[in-house]
Amino acid sequence: MPLGQPAEVAALHLNLHAAPWPVGDMRRHVEPRQRLAVLKRLSRDDVQAFHRDFYGANRSEFALSGDFEAHALRQQLQRLFGAWNSHSDYARAPQTGHYLGRLHFDLNARASPEDDPALFVAEHILGRKPLVSRLSQRLRERENLSYDIRSSLKVATFDNANWLTIQADYPRDDGQRLADIVREEVTRLIEYGIDEQELERAQPGIRGCHAVAGQQRHR
Repeated sequence: MPLGQPAEVAALHLNLHAAPWPVGDMRRHVEPRQRLAVLKRLSRDDVQAFHRDFYGANRSEFALSGDFEAHALRQQLQRLFGAWNSHSDYARAPQTGHYLGRLHFDLNARASPEDDPALFVAEHILGRKPLVSRLSQRLRERENLSYDIRSSLKVATFDNANWLTIQADYPRDDGQRLADIVREEVTRLIEYGIDEQELERAQPGIRGCHAVAGQQRHR
């Protein structure tokens, strides 16, 4: 059956971006009708071949507690499973990593209220929106490195504990590359700021965030 609900469609496409396994890989996310089409093509021989190639006890672990005779147990296990080995070498599937960075700075919103709007605008353009921010455009569109990267900002009103938080998912072994790019973009923002065209493009999103925040405060 095809996907019927918007939430199902959104979840499928999010999973395809987060885990982009190629077509034919058993780990690839597919909709139900595609899965059924694959299953209909399977034969009994296909299932037996998969079991023969990928199932085995050569990388298994066995645990038993209670009153037993260890030597007799080892003999029995060897008799039952000793020759049952997978025909394929074991390899751990690639894992994704998660980047979490925090930049601390001194500021008090009550003492320097004029700085608060500028910080909000800069953070919004840097990474607040996962699809249109500087970090997203660099890491998603140009580097094809991360499909989920975003930032958040905490500005103090009673002390000077402020920070910018950036987090993102990335393919295994690409953590240092992602961290270097994040550092480059943060440094570029600090050194060169924001141009008028970039600010103009960001204004609708910034106004929308302010409107939502205002509604939440008055509930």
